Amino acid sequence: CINDRANMIIYTRFILSPLKALSAIFIFGILCRHISAFINKHLKVTKRLFIVSTLFYSSAFIALALASPHSAFHCFNHKLHMLFHTISVQFYSVMTVLLCGILYYRLNFIFTRTSFELSKHTKITFWSLYIMTAIITAVGTFAFVNFTGKPVAFMLVLMAFLFILIVIIFLDISFVYKLCQVLKSKMDRNPSDRDLDMKLVDMVIKHSILALISTGTTIIFTISIVLVPTIHNPLTELFAGSMFVMDILTSTICIWLSFNLFNPYYDTLCGKCHNKCRENQVIQRNMSASVNGDKQMQNQKAEPEGTSTKGNKTEDLCSQIDGVHDEQTITVCSV
Repeated sequence: CINDRANMIIYTRFILSPLKALSAIFIFGILCRHISAFINKHLKVTKRLFIVSTLFYSSAFIALALASPHSAFHCFNHKLHMLFHTISVQFYSVMTVLLCGILYYRLNFIFTRTSFELSKHTKITFWSLYIMTAIITAVGTFAFVNFTGKPVAFMLVLMAFLFILIVIIFLDISFVYKLCQVLKSKMDRNPSDRDLDMKLVDMVIKHSILALISTGTTIIFTISIVLVPTIHNPLTELFAGSMFVMDILTSTICIWLSFNLFNPYYDTLCGKCHNKCRENQVIQRNMSASVNGDKQMQNQKAEPEGTSTKGNKTEDLCSQIDGVHDEQTITVCSV
C-alpha cells in the first residue's frame, strides 16, 4: 500500500469492490429463485438436498458480500479490512466443503439401489478424502487469516486447494462415468430407442460442460493464489481477486443450471457448445450403431434357434436403469 498505493486504490476500490458487490447481488437473486421454486413445488428435490444447496448459495452470497467492503477498506482501515477478509475467507471455505457434499449426494442418490451403485471402496475413498479436505481447509483458512505472508500459511492454503480439486474432479469424473455406463447399457439393450439414448447423451454433455467450467475456474484461481506471494504486483492481486469472484460465480451458476427446472437458462448460456458436442456424439453413435448392427446380424445367423444372448441378469439391470432416470430423480444437481 506504500509503493503502489494509487494503483491499489484504483484496483480494489473502483474495480474489485463493485465487482464483488454486483456478483453478491446476482447470487442473492439465484438464492431467492431457488427458494421460491422449492416452496412452489416447481423444484422437485429432496429436503436434504434443498437445505444443503441453500446453505451453499448462502455461503457464496455472504463470502462475496463481505469481500466487497474488504476490498473497499484496502489501504484505508486495516482492522475493518482484516475483519471482512477473515469472515469472507471462512464462508468461502464453508462453500467449497458444501460443494463437495452436494456433488457426492447427487452421485450417491441417483445410483442407489441400481447396478451402478457406488462400491464400498469408492465410498470409503470419498469419505477419507472429504474428511481430510475439511480438516486441511479449516487449518489452511486459520493459517491464511492469522499468518498471512508466512510460508507455512501459503503451503497449507495450497494443500487445501489441491485436496478440494482432487475431491471435485473425483466426483465429477465418477458421475459422468456412471452416466456413460448407463448410456452404454441402454444402447446394448435397445439400440432403436434413440429418444431415450439422446436424453442420456444430453445429460452426459450437460454435466461434463458444467464440471469443466467450474473446475477450470477453480484451477485458475489456485494458480492466481500461487502468483500473489511470488509476484508482488498490484495486477497479480487484481487477477487473484477477480478469479476469487469468478470461482464463486461459476460454482454457484453451474450448480444452479444443473437443475432441470433451469434448463432454459442453460440452453441460453451453453446451448451452442452443447449442440456442437451433441452433433459429434450423434455422428459417433450412428457409426457405432451401424457396426453393432452388422455384428448382431452375423450373431443371429450363427445362433441356434431357441437361444438368446440376453439373460435375466441383463434384464434386471436394465429395469434398474429405468428407475434411475425417473424425471424427479434427474433433478438432483451437479457441477
